[in-house]
Amino acid sequence: MKRLVVCCDGTWKRADDQNVSNIEKIARAIDTTLPAGKPAQVVYYNAGVGTGATRVEHFIGGITGLGLDYALVSAYRFLALNYDPDEDDEIFVFGFSRGAYTARSLVGMIATIGLLKPLGIVQDNLHLAIDVYRHRPNPVDPAANPKATKAVNDFQEACYDDDQVCIRFLGVFDTVGALGIPVLSRGKYKFHNVELDPKVVTTARQALAIDERRRAFAPAVWTTDGDGRAHPDVKQVWFEGVHTDIGGGYPESALSDLALMWMVREAKECGLVFHEDRVNRRLQSKPMERHNSMTCWYGLLNIGSLMGQHLGLAPRIASRFRGSHRCLEAVGANESQKDLSILIADKAYERRQERSRSTSNIEWWKEELESESIDPATRIEVLPSFAGGTYDPPELEYRLPFMRWLAKGCGQRKTGAASIDHDPLKKGRTPEPVPPP
Repeated sequence: MKRLVVCCDGTWKRADDQNVSNIEKIARAIDTTLPAGKPAQVVYYNAGVGTGATRVEHFIGGITGLGLDYALVSAYRFLALNYDPDEDDEIFVFGFSRGAYTARSLVGMIATIGLLKPLGIVQDNLHLAIDVYRHRPNPVDPAANPKATKAVNDFQEACYDDDQVCIRFLGVFDTVGALGIPVLSRGKYKFHNVELDPKVVTTARQALAIDERRRAFAPAVWTTDGDGRAHPDVKQVWFEGVHTDIGGGYPESALSDLALMWMVREAKECGLVFHEDRVNRRLQSKPMERHNSMTCWYGLLNIGSLMGQHLGLAPRIASRFRGSHRCLEAVGANESQKDLSILIADKAYERRQERSRSTSNIEWWKEELESESIDPATRIEVLPSFAGGTYDPPELEYRLPFMRWLAKGCGQRKTGAASIDHDPLKKGRTPEPVPPP
């Protein structure tokens, strides 16, 4: 048995950057030297699009989808050549930004057309993969396009059976928009399937940015499928910060390290083994600094987006934004399109009182949940502490009582105990410490 790990980095992100993303940190931290008798772990890293050798390639790749197909096929090829279902191999896939889109499309591609066997690669079927994927028949009415249906069936003869391939873990940081780009080249890439298929994906996790205001970066949140079915094991957690504060890449990485540690914890629970010292070596706890991603260019794009929607010239993304703030959840939406398992990180929830104006979207979400008789206390994700990191004792001493209080409160909810005031962070109040059991 072995674990195959695919890491797809974000736009303009490379392994040799001075300030690497969480994807590269994950790739570096996975233990590939486990002793005999333990499952081998093999890591594949794909640099983000826009990392070409020339300035022109860098610019064009960053603002368009150029390079996305190549990244997708390269990751697909790695899995096709190395996966062995007879050995109970497991697949883990990670991505950030455009890489998150690539990661989700890779999983969707496998779910849609299958995963080639090594012999299928030798028989030169790889070059057909994207074309078959792009022109696949409509699953609702495959008979409407018999040529495409035949192409998929012929291709799948060189693939593993559907029940032989399973993605053990899919973890992404802030998948945005159609491609994470403003307007260019989107039509060409609309064929990508980035939805969850519970028949293929066992566990799915997504970290999302509460404070990202660029409308071109509308969050691509997983929802129930057309039949209203929910995935059995999915979490989508909102973290404090903007897009890169979640996926990593700033010199000040305290916020992105919170999302990193959460993702590492979730992957470890699914069996992936990390070098703890590599994970903890460069963690930061301060400054908890939110960056400003709203440049003049994106400010103009925001205005253009709003005007275009008002005039009916641009697609509406209002469900994901209220004004310039992201909406955390489409509460009360149609059952067939409900957002899946939306949570908020405890740290972001704690700090909202300090910045009530800039986190008004948290207040909207809280009010909407309560209007649907949903207790917000049941939607808080407790983050892992920084074992071996640089969190100082005073901050940990503050967090632990809150976490104990939260665990006790949620436990009472689940067991039908008397209701408690679930918001101890109102102005002028602090959570009362709860002694450990």
